[in-house]
Amino acid sequence: MPYSVAVKRQEEGLDGDAALCAARMADLTQTLQCSATAAALALHRERQLLFVGPALLARRVLQLRAAAPSADLMRLCLLAPRLLASPDEEWAYFQASADALRAALPDCDWVDLCIQEDPELMLCDIRPGLAGLSELWTPEQLATMDPDHASLAMRALCGLPRRGVVPG
Repeated sequence: MPYSVAVKRQEEGLDGDAALCAARMADLTQTLQCSATAAALALHRERQLLFVGPALLARRVLQLRAAAPSADLMRLCLLAPRLLASPDEEWAYFQASADALRAALPDCDWVDLCIQEDPELMLCDIRPGLAGLSELWTPEQLATMDPDHASLAMRALCGLPRRGVVPG
């Protein structure tokens, strides 16, 4: 390995421990029932996953399943792998936001899909967005709303950037 790559890996906290990477890849593929490529992508996006043991990983997956029972769990984990490595306080906030979304929109069957496709939204204060949704649309309109449009509207009402936009 060239010197510059070795130094970069050391600076990023990846000191070349291939056994650790292999163990986490195995944990991710087994727990999420995903391919090695998907596990590698999750590890690439969230390097802290290297330090998440199998017990905590399983607990986080169960918490995600409880937060969004009908969501595609693997997609949710790949869109926001940081959730698998996040501290308990962040998880409590995520769960509270998901519960608030579900309580505010009881007739909407797209809530889990909204959480699945925009999980980072659940880490924000969504109360202004929930209030704004009910002011702008009737319950019947909300029930048939596209989850992507609902997520975008909530982001706008909360003053958050679009998904995938890094605030600069």
